[in-house]
Amino acid sequence: MNKLKLSKIRNLAYSKASEILESGKIITHEILDELEISLQSKDDVKVREVLVSTILEHFGITAFGVEHNVPPLKVSTDKTIKQTLKDIAKRE
Repeated sequence: MNKLKLSKIRNLAYSKASEILESGKIITHEILDELEISLQSKDDVKVREVLVSTILEHFGITAFGVEHNVPPLKVSTDKTIKQTLKDIAKRE
């Protein structure tokens, strides 16, 4: 896929995703199908992959209606670090 085609796909993916998300909807496989068909040519097999990666890069998984379920990282205190080092030393 040439750079011009790739740029066109990314620009379209970003603008369409922005429109859809601003209207309060999510990106569905039907929407991806429509976008892919409008951009597909015989030699391009990675159109959908580029669409999805561009949407994920700019809007995250919530654009597809998937909520984040990863808990935030815990901050390690000096006390926790020292205790962990002691525990490791005991095992050795």
